Amino acid sequence: MKTILLCLLLAATPGTTSLKPAAKPVRTSLVISWTGDGNPSVAVCGKVHKNCKSTIDIHDNTANTTASVSVTSTSYTTSNSTHSFSIRTSGYDLNGVALHSAYEPVP
Repeated sequence: MKTILLCLLLAATPGTTSLKPAAKPVRTSLVISWTGDGNPSVAVCGKVHKNCKSTIDIHDNTANTTASVSVTSTSYTTSNSTHSFSIRTSGYDLNGVALHSAYEPVP
């Protein structure tokens, strides 16, 4: 009887449980999305890069890297979910010179 009672006491002692709390979910990716490029009257670039918009540039401020996607895209997925990002629209003027809007922070 003493052996059984000792086992019950050990099982009820705080800090001796073998149960582990559930792990908190870890965010592994981040989707950045937008509803437009801010230039509805400017044509999308074709074969000639003049007076048109070409890309959406997503700048990873933490890693100091930039990814470019088509100006017709509406989202970008990154695996760096803890980094901060900025976004801009790029294109070309009437002479074919590259133009960029100012980077806007992604909230």
